[in-house]
Amino acid sequence: MARIAGRSVTETRARILRAAAELVSEGPSREVRVLDVAERAHVGTPTIYYHFSSREVLLAEAQVENFFRLLGDRSGHIEVLTDALERHDREAFVAGYRQYLTEISAPETTERMWQLTRVLLDISADPVARARFVVAHDASLQQRIDIFSRAQERGWVDASINATAYVLESGALILGRIMFDGTTHQVSPEDLADYLWSRIAPPTPGAP
Repeated sequence: MARIAGRSVTETRARILRAAAELVSEGPSREVRVLDVAERAHVGTPTIYYHFSSREVLLAEAQVENFFRLLGDRSGHIEVLTDALERHDREAFVAGYRQYLTEISAPETTERMWQLTRVLLDISADPVARARFVVAHDASLQQRIDIFSRAQERGWVDASINATAYVLESGALILGRIMFDGTTHQVSPEDLADYLWSRIAPPTPGAP
């Protein structure tokens, strides 16, 4: 019976988090009330405060869930690149990586970066949520660094590039696009992808 009760508590907490994550993804988190979350999750407000010490903690943890969702949107590229590495298929890897660079430079990704700034702002309000975010983000970064390093070992990308530095730099560049969103200084996704690929393409044999 204790196990059933424990599972019920866990399921209720998860339902509250899902409801809060949905609400903060639909509009500004500052407008989300605990009462709104309670209605969406079909629980009373005392139940929410039983699981979360404050509104800020609830929203911070909900935004961690949204961060996981944003990471999941990119998991397909990871699978394509990993599969190409497993099959030793250089052409598929290059095509997949260039496609990845093009898509993370697209306007749709810029919109997700705006979402990410809201996610980060709310996460910063709670040390526990921030710690969960760091763990999840570090795992995602390591996955991409490992893929890059394996491609270097095969000679598919420039072996002289620092894999960690490139992954961090390209991520910062993509996030930084929102600073120029709507300005006249725009670069097409294809041109930005070409630039990013040119940084890591293996040197041409015989080139000075």
